[in-house]
Amino acid sequence: MMIFSANAEKLSDVERQLFDTKLHTLQTEYLRGNMSAMYDLVPPRFFVYTAKKLNADVELVKEAMKRRANTALGNSEIKSFTYDLNNVELLSSAKRRYAFVPYANVFKQLNNEITVNNHILLLEDDNQWYTLTWQDKMATMVYDMYPDLQGIKPPPKK
Repeated sequence: MMIFSANAEKLSDVERQLFDTKLHTLQTEYLRGNMSAMYDLVPPRFFVYTAKKLNADVELVKEAMKRRANTALGNSEIKSFTYDLNNVELLSSAKRRYAFVPYANVFKQLNNEITVNNHILLLEDDNQWYTLTWQDKMATMVYDMYPDLQGIKPPPKK
C-alpha cells in the first residue's frame, strides 16, 4: 500500500516516462564520466542565481561549473548510479509541481568504496522539467530561487 501526502498525486504514465528519460540521460552520462551533463538538466535560473552571487557572467559560470564537474571525480571509479521512480509523489506548491526521486551512487575513491543515498529534485519551471541534486546545503539556494518551495524537504531515507 502506498501512502501519499495530502497535496501529492501519483505520477501519470506520461510524467513517469518524462522523468525516466531525464534521469536515464543523467545516469548514462554519469556512468560515462561526463559529470558536466548534469548541468544540461538544471533550470536556467540556477546559473543566473549563481552568477549574480559571484558577480560574474552567466555563460562563464555555466562553463566553469561544467569544467569543474568533470574534474571533481577525476580520481574516482563510478560503480553504479541508480534511481527509483516507484512510490515517487508528485507534489505541488502555489506555482509549480515537483518531486523527490531517491538515488544511490556507488563509487570507488582512493581504494574506498563509497555509497551515497540521496534525492534528486525534479521541478517544473516555465512549463519545463529540470533536475537538481538535493543537498541540505543547497536548500537555501533552492528556497531563494523558488520562494514558493520554501521549506520543502525530501522524504526520510529508508
